[in-house]
Amino acid sequence: MRRHLASLVLLIAAGGEHLSDLDVLRGDHGLEKIVGFRPSSATQAKDFLYRFHQGLDGHRLTPEEDAGLSVKGHATIRPEGPGLQILELLLRSVVEALQASSPKHRATLDVDACIVAANKKQALKAYEGTVGYQPQMAWWAEQRAWIIDQFRDGNVPAACGVKDFLVHAFANLPAGIEELRMRGDSALYIEDALTWLDEQGIGFAVTGDMVKPLARIIEGLHEGRWQTYKGLKDPEQITEEREWVEVVDYVPDWKRNNRPGAVPFRYIAIRIRPRQRDLFDEADRQWRHYCVVTNMDWQGGRLLRWHREKQGTVEFGHGVMKNDLGAGVVPTGSSAPTPPGGASTP
Repeated sequence: MRRHLASLVLLIAAGGEHLSDLDVLRGDHGLEKIVGFRPSSATQAKDFLYRFHQGLDGHRLTPEEDAGLSVKGHATIRPEGPGLQILELLLRSVVEALQASSPKHRATLDVDACIVAANKKQALKAYEGTVGYQPQMAWWAEQRAWIIDQFRDGNVPAACGVKDFLVHAFANLPAGIEELRMRGDSALYIEDALTWLDEQGIGFAVTGDMVKPLARIIEGLHEGRWQTYKGLKDPEQITEEREWVEVVDYVPDWKRNNRPGAVPFRYIAIRIRPRQRDLFDEADRQWRHYCVVTNMDWQGGRLLRWHREKQGTVEFGHGVMKNDLGAGVVPTGSSAPTPPGGASTP
């Protein structure tokens, strides 16, 4: 097992993306002398990876069982077998060691899914039309580290099972953190998930759905209420006008809002348009409206800037994983584990 793991680390460090690239490393006798072992072959590494393709009881999934977990038109979050659960424990140990070495009193989790294209027989189509997979991940902004990942088929939307994912993610944090926060896009605009965060005392800001009743209220707000929103960039680099306003007249018909003494979440509207509007077509000159939903009491401009910082955290992390560490390419073209004594399925 150690040799296979070390071989995969060497593959990533060398810039390889496919298991077949291991054969190049195996042919480098100088590398073999430096590391003290001959890297695994592509076949050996593939068989090692397939050991993690398990059911909850640890048995290796058959092609038929695998096909039953990837169904077109039905979103299913695959259960993780013992092998993947051990990898999660390993990740938690790494995060705990990081926190022990450089303690942080706050944990801001930035949650986002990414799409990994894959030309595999059983890969399913994601919302944007790409065929592949859509893993959901959470990034601890203060520690600059992943704390949880959940591999999903492409047809499983990021909004699926959000509350359970958040419960799991925050449970993976080390003990002793004083303040918890969460940022996300509209996939996390789910009543039970946001209600759970609020009940746990976790501050959050997520992009809200621009439903018609909310859009009508925003479009009808008095011009004098809008305030300038400077964003994160240097003022000379800003090519858009950005303004925000607190929306006090919109309360969605959620169960939590109908409870006695319930305090609705805040809705902060944003509108954006090009600064040099005379250079654009009429349709491009109009305001574009968005909103952010939060349970925090920060001033609107500050909250919006903080919310947008996730573009430099979790989205940056996705970029590193996909472009630098080989996670943007599925390692094999097989859609099911190699049957004992048989050939893999192409």
